[in-house]
Amino acid sequence: MKVGKQVTATIQFSGADTTGATGNVVITGLPYVCNASVGGSGAVMQAGLGGVPTLGNVGTGGTSIQIYNATTSANLAVVAGAGKLLWTTVTYFTE
Repeated sequence: MKVGKQVTATIQFSGADTTGATGNVVITGLPYVCNASVGGSGAVMQAGLGGVPTLGNVGTGGTSIQIYNATTSANLAVVAGAGKLLWTTVTYFTE
């Protein structure tokens, strides 16, 4: 949803199968580019992705949500297998 320059995106998936996936957890395809000076963020609820506190971040100039370990600030790596769950709502601003 976009109101003025503020964008709020909610993403939910449950029962996802990440078998064969590698790398970091990233959600791509946000509908608007984040502004170049301030990123956006939001809370993340997840299950089956490492069992650590997580948060979502929209980088400046980006159209994707990076999922991070909230304790270490490291990218959250994919944990391969079935039954994964992730829900997030992030808010960011466009130019």
